[in-house]
Amino acid sequence: APPEMTPEEERFRSDLGSVIIMALNIVQGQVIINIGLMADPGSGLIMRDMAQAQKGIDFFAAIREAAAAQLPPEVNRQLEAVLSDLRLNYVNQLKQP
Repeated sequence: APPEMTPEEERFRSDLGSVIIMALNIVQGQVIINIGLMADPGSGLIMRDMAQAQKGIDFFAAIREAAAAQLPPEVNRQLEAVLSDLRLNYVNQLKQP
């Protein structure tokens, strides 16, 4: 069994989890923009940059994997579903002219 955490350690873990989730939400949004599924909020234009989208997906995967121990199992499952969705959308957009 893992050692008991102090309330301060538990709060830090919880806060870190929130920061990780917020960062991954930002990455997810940027990937969706780079794939061309949403307009860039700055320009209002829909443009695709599949190379940047792939880097964003790889980054999302790496952070999710590194943070898995800091997050509850249900959050890990949700993030895995988001990652799968990003990958599927990426592949589908590669097929588009």
